Amino acid sequence: MVIFADDDFLLKRKNLSELLTLLRNDTATHGLIYVIETFPTLINQLILKELKEVGFRAIMLGLESPVFRVLKDIGKVRSENSFVQFLSAPKMARGAGFFTKVTAILFYPIISEEELAFTIEELTKLIDYGISVIVFPYVVALSGSRFQSEIENYQILSEKYALPNEKELSLPGVVLPKDRVIREVASQATRRAETYIKSVLESYHISGDYPAGINVLSFFETIIDCWKEIPRKKFLTIPLQNSNSM
Repeated sequence: MVIFADDDFLLKRKNLSELLTLLRNDTATHGLIYVIETFPTLINQLILKELKEVGFRAIMLGLESPVFRVLKDIGKVRSENSFVQFLSAPKMARGAGFFTKVTAILFYPIISEEELAFTIEELTKLIDYGISVIVFPYVVALSGSRFQSEIENYQILSEKYALPNEKELSLPGVVLPKDRVIREVASQATRRAETYIKSVLESYHISGDYPAGINVLSFFETIIDCWKEIPRKKFLTIPLQNSNSM
């Protein structure tokens, strides 16, 4: 298996065309399976067809969020048109016969309760469609990131590491959501997730390998349970009961 781990891999069409020609003509590479990591707006039906012809079988996309406001803040999209193309990419790839995996961030710093509910619902639909979803609870405040340069606008947890001579190193960790309710839900859900997943596996008598979607859907259920426990004027309902992935 060969993995092309470069978000900009499809950006330079001339280079892509040359690679596809080389792979078609090089008998030594026939039979190899290729995996691509790329930006969602860089794929289309023609490119997917050409990639599949030379041995590409899996595609990984950094979706991050189905919410326009969040994607715009991240810098993934700039307009409504690019947003529509962005969201259509995972299903397009899956429909073309690729094993498709997307990454997503649930508790992005600026996300609202309505947007979090929408995010969970849309990611559940992708799982039902046969797309693998990897969920990251928080954004990490990496050195040099906007969250570091605008640190006064965000609440960032520090990660502490023990050093020799009883010294300690403190490095920036995750960025917490600004919304109080979401911040509390995130804190509780991340603590309870492992226990909840174990209970789900036991209830279905699952041991050994199991579909990755169970982890994600179990985490979603944990979030909802924690959400319901927080005193509030209203609760946003998220219809997960129709999911077939469990």
